[in-house]
Amino acid sequence: MKTSELMIGDLLYLNRRPVRVDAIGFNGSISYSEKGGFGGIGVDKLSPIPITEEILVKNGFHTYGESYFIPEDKCNTHVRIGFHYRETVVDLHRHGAFSIQISYKPGMLYVHTLQHLLRERGIDKEIEL
Repeated sequence: MKTSELMIGDLLYLNRRPVRVDAIGFNGSISYSEKGGFGGIGVDKLSPIPITEEILVKNGFHTYGESYFIPEDKCNTHVRIGFHYRETVVDLHRHGAFSIQISYKPGMLYVHTLQHLLRERGIDKEIEL
């Protein structure tokens, strides 16, 4: 993982503990916060958090068949995540605008990637683990 792939607010693992990125340095380091503290560390010590069905349900996604939907928000954006045998598909659709469909290999969709997709579509949703 590279610092250029991160955004402030991203959730990642540090030794299997979730941390939130608070600042990103140019030297390959980040500042982070977690329950009970904060610190700084090289980005090479961090690992992505895989998206699980449990995380989606906990964050308001509803199931429909093999897919998970988040209800339309105030931005009229519809988000669908489908877990399929060979790929995980993310559909983002805004009424009256274009739709985006992105495919990932199984197990390659991470919490921070979903955070980026939601932010880019104007959805300010805090992801809980």
